[in-house]
Amino acid sequence: MNNKNIFNNSIKEVVNKPDNKEFIEIPLLNSKISRLEELNSEIAKLELEKTTISSEVVDTCKNKLIQLYSKNKSFPGTLLIKTGNMNFQFVTYDKYKNIDEEKYEELLEKYGKESVSEETVFSFNSAILMKHKDHISKLLMGSKKLSKQDKEDLIVNQTTYLIKKGIIKDLFSLKTSLFSKTLSWVKGIIDDIEPVFQIKSIKKV
Repeated sequence: MNNKNIFNNSIKEVVNKPDNKEFIEIPLLNSKISRLEELNSEIAKLELEKTTISSEVVDTCKNKLIQLYSKNKSFPGTLLIKTGNMNFQFVTYDKYKNIDEEKYEELLEKYGKESVSEETVFSFNSAILMKHKDHISKLLMGSKKLSKQDKEDLIVNQTTYLIKKGIIKDLFSLKTSLFSKTLSWVKGIIDDIEPVFQIKSIKKV
């Protein structure tokens, strides 16, 4: 095949096969499929119960972490929890939920540039790139064939807004004068940045 265009070479024909909707009878699987359906239902109920209980445990432990953070003015790290004849670890990770630009601006105003960051990734605008693919295959931006507007639109960017790494370990370094750095202040920040919590190493004593 004599094709010198790099874009055409990367395109493969996709063949859509018709769906086979014919039912095939296999009677001996009936009991197994019935049991599998029962297990899936039981697992779904157990997962719901697990999620509910985990959420309640995390909320209780998070409140304790906030109390210790506020009292000692330092990040308490992993909490070793004992309850009855059980013990476990409550871990706070230096990881955070994704935020959008609105949340980024809110946190920036409340806690300063030490709390958030933004990252911008540049990429080609596919529509413009494919519009001139034959020409761009030979020579990209130096060509006079591309209009000024196309050259400006060819590169696109995507900005991601992030909670800064390390913030959970040094909340009291944030410069904010909203109110005194009390228990409610620490709780407010943790609720805002939403670090990842996990219950680990559950054991019987």
